Amino acid sequence: RDDAMNQRNGWHAVRRRCCAPSRFGSIPARALVAACVAARCGRADALVDCSGSPDCSALRRQPCSIRGDISNTCGACLPGTWGGRGPMNTVCLSQTACGVIYPGQETCSIAGVPFLLPLGKCVCDDGTGAMWPSAPGLCARVYIKFPNGIGIYEVQQCTSRTCEEDTCTTMASWMPNISQTTENVSFRCVTEGGSDAIELVDNCDLITDQLSPSALCGHVGFVATSTIWTALGDAPVDCELSPSCPESVLDTTRPAQSCCFGTHWSLQLNSQGEETTVTAPGFCPLVHGLEGNESNYSNTSNSSNSSFDCIVTSAARGWTGCACLDSRGYPKAGWTCTVTCERPWCNLPSEGIPPVPSAWLSSEVVSSLLVDQGSHGKVLASWAASGSCWLRWLLCLLLLR
Repeated sequence: RDDAMNQRNGWHAVRRRCCAPSRFGSIPARALVAACVAARCGRADALVDCSGSPDCSALRRQPCSIRGDISNTCGACLPGTWGGRGPMNTVCLSQTACGVIYPGQETCSIAGVPFLLPLGKCVCDDGTGAMWPSAPGLCARVYIKFPNGIGIYEVQQCTSRTCEEDTCTTMASWMPNISQTTENVSFRCVTEGGSDAIELVDNCDLITDQLSPSALCGHVGFVATSTIWTALGDAPVDCELSPSCPESVLDTTRPAQSCCFGTHWSLQLNSQGEETTVTAPGFCPLVHGLEGNESNYSNTSNSSNSSFDCIVTSAARGWTGCACLDSRGYPKAGWTCTVTCERPWCNLPSEGIPPVPSAWLSSEVVSSLLVDQGSHGKVLASWAASGSCWLRWLLCLLLLR
């Protein structure tokens, strides 16, 4: 009796659900009940063949299901991956996939600093063109068109800083390739129809490993505080102004030289903050040669022609300081300091330049020992004028003799 009662209640529950108003118009109640019963009870003839399914794990997809809709076809993309939802047999992009824009280039190669677009994020230039020189102030994203279908990948340029769909236009697009797996997934470099070269890569770490994180800040005086995956803002990475330089870095007399070698007028401090008798070392460490990216930065100085060099940038727009470079010509992590920062080109924080880290401290240089460039020029001019006068007197005396 109890079983009969439960079965009866079940049928009534099905009938109530199936007789609900339909958004497709009026459907006979008997037809609805039949459809619901079929869905509730399952149908043996709905099973599909999965014996010829590809290796779905190599496509980053769920396995083929015998209760699916298409035979021998993998399911949806695995969590965290990117592509058409499926079922289909195209590879889904990895969690570390990204779009790469090479500003002003005709090839997809790292000749400068690319503009990186992690999937699922709207990335923007700061308005000065420092990060995206060919599109100052604009934003971009990787967008999946027809996500419920084939899943076409697009790099779009957007005028809004949230990449609203009606503000975006397509710069490049790629169809998924059914012959590719995680072992060989790749996309062609798109160069036609624009000023930039654009590509889509399955593993963006192959790009970021060739760069210094701070190179993505767009200004040599700023240092990265995140990766492209952990950035909270709309820039490629989160950045902040580098700390103040130690006293051993002179801002008025050969700053690049003092970045590399310091000055004998500034001494090291001990752990108690007291002066020692040891001259403070140069701020920048030596690196083994320059591999060919020295053109990435202006005002770059090499201290010698030996195999080990001190490579430093001491000036940029609105900024002076020491940005020590690695052998590729990119800022060396943890080796950038600031002397001056002036708006609008250098975004000075409201609290000013961060203080000198304790590990960098050196003794203050007595100001009377320094000759700024302006007064130094006046002294030289005075000496030149004085020398010219004495030369004229000497010529007069020779003529009189």
